[in-house]
Amino acid sequence: GSAAIGGANNLTLNGTMTQTASRTLVVSNSALTTQAGNIFLSDDNSTTGRALTINGTGNITISGVVANNNAGNTVAAGLTYGGSGTLTLSNTNTYTGNTGVSSGILSLGAAGAVSAGTLTVSGTGTLSETVANAIGGTTAVVLNGSSAIANLSQSNKYNCGTTLISGTTNLGNKSAFGR
Repeated sequence: GSAAIGGANNLTLNGTMTQTASRTLVVSNSALTTQAGNIFLSDDNSTTGRALTINGTGNITISGVVANNNAGNTVAAGLTYGGSGTLTLSNTNTYTGNTGVSSGILSLGAAGAVSAGTLTVSGTGTLSETVANAIGGTTAVVLNGSSAIANLSQSNKYNCGTTLISGTTNLGNKSAFGR
């Protein structure tokens, strides 16, 4: 299923979002949409990882924690962005699935914003980081798209490698590729 957010005013969602199935969220708000509550990518009793795909033309900031679920289960649940605006992850997140950006900008604004799984930049997607160690833990980074861009200007501590298949990588720090 999918849900849509539209409008022309800043919108802050303070409640917790829990997925019971893989979902697509379409954000078409011409102002900023902020998800301040936590996002649980699976319900507590699930042993199945679920994906959240965010699309649309609007900018969205997730300031709550993105986690597998509230019970702390380690089901691998993932997050994908494919809009034309910017998705900003501004908290340390604990989900263990893959992260992807296929269009628009995925901005990492907190240490540990992505700390597990594979972070893939493809298509016309752009990865940008604004703080040190935004990519950490057991994350592997893959750049695979002739128009894909990874702007890695900070030091990172991820330890599962970087694969550059195609695209452009801009490095601003000798430790941008992690350990």
